Amino acid sequence: MPRLTRKTLISVGCIFSVLAVSVRIYYQLIPHGVAFTPFTEYSRQLPSITAPNGKTYEVVVNDAGALHSGNYWTWVIDSHWLTGRYVATEGYLTSEYATGDRPLTVEWNGNVPKLPFKKERYE
Repeated sequence: MPRLTRKTLISVGCIFSVLAVSVRIYYQLIPHGVAFTPFTEYSRQLPSITAPNGKTYEVVVNDAGALHSGNYWTWVIDSHWLTGRYVATEGYLTSEYATGDRPLTVEWNGNVPKLPFKKERYE
């Protein structure tokens, strides 16, 4: 194999590797299915929930503080060792659940969480 081709293949492999690692790191910080700005600037965590099989899910509420009105958009986030974090389920929670005044009531469909989501923001 000519020297130029070997260098080119090594360069392409290095670039691909750096890109793959960068994407993996990004999705460990920002889950698949979540917009960057609402998640990083206007969200806060609720207590995690644990499935019957012992798997833990994060619960994150989108809360813009004084700008907020209506029900709170909520993400339930799962994690995979290869692809990083991703949204398992999402929907609107009422203020008593989202602010922590009332503990989350979680039903389980196997090991998939079902939270008391509302259909609309102002329901």
